[in-house]
Amino acid sequence: MDASITIVTIVYIVILIVPGVFFKRFYFQGPFHRQFQSGLFADRFITSLFWGIVTQIMTFYIFINTFDVEYSSVYELLTRTHEELRENKMPLIEKATLTNTLLYLLSSVVVAIFLGQMAFRFVRLIKLDLYTNVLRFSNKWHYYFSGEILKTKEFKKGGTKQKGEVIATLVDVLVNYGDGDDRLFSGNLVQYTINSTGNLETLYLAGARRYSNSRGENIPAKEIPGDCFVIPYQNVLNMNVQYILQKIENGKKRESIKKGSTIGIQVFIFILFVTLFIFPWYTSASILSKIVSIASFVISWFSLVILLGNWMGTKKLFGVKGMLLLIGICGLFTGIGLWFLDYIF
Repeated sequence: MDASITIVTIVYIVILIVPGVFFKRFYFQGPFHRQFQSGLFADRFITSLFWGIVTQIMTFYIFINTFDVEYSSVYELLTRTHEELRENKMPLIEKATLTNTLLYLLSSVVVAIFLGQMAFRFVRLIKLDLYTNVLRFSNKWHYYFSGEILKTKEFKKGGTKQKGEVIATLVDVLVNYGDGDDRLFSGNLVQYTINSTGNLETLYLAGARRYSNSRGENIPAKEIPGDCFVIPYQNVLNMNVQYILQKIENGKKRESIKKGSTIGIQVFIFILFVTLFIFPWYTSASILSKIVSIASFVISWFSLVILLGNWMGTKKLFGVKGMLLLIGICGLFTGIGLWFLDYIF
């Protein structure tokens, strides 16, 4: 009895944990990928379990409405399988049930990947991690080296004001070679690496220069030949970070309004993209109609993206006729998608 209960518990945990792991793997990406495998095991387990439950709820609701499965039949299947496992019996599962189960598990993984990817894009798109500590990633070095730290409320309260866009990061690094031999290097930071705990491991500088250990003498820096200068961070005593900003002298207010409008449109496009994948599954149309409607909505969405990009971009790729054609394609495929969902008669 104890062994059977343990097996059932392990099966339930795996079903809930695996989608949560996929969600986190696609949420922690880019410069934040190390966070996926960092932290205490208990914390990683609880967060994976939480996101796994969220994923399973969404997958179950979509699956039920897609294949017109009744809740009572699913409950009976789970109850019967659970009781047979507790009694050390092999559950008798029909081929169709096994196929649907495997399809459901695969769907839960796909939903988890989609949710993790979209959550990461959404947080980074509107910079929620800069304004909310709860959503801030553990890789603090990314915020320092990219200049994004200047936009946080901590630095704004400290009197630091960003008067332009960060286009490069210069660092001055004091390196200890032992026996009191300290040397100062400067260069353009192009890349860095961190370990699993989030600490710096290596700095990579381009256009590196070395300063002599002079005693009050004004000796110019010496250029270091090579394309990339590598500094192990374990030998670094201290480091100064300087941002090269690209200032906007004229039309500053207009550029600010345009940037805000661009962010708003990007958020709208993102929400619309997510909606067109979710909306059809809440209708009573057939599975084939739902798939065709999603394909139509995707074509319409791409037409809208190209249209907005051409309208807001500095370089116009299409004239008036081209934009009218895109509007027509967008309206046509939107109508087709709605027609397959029985919203247009």
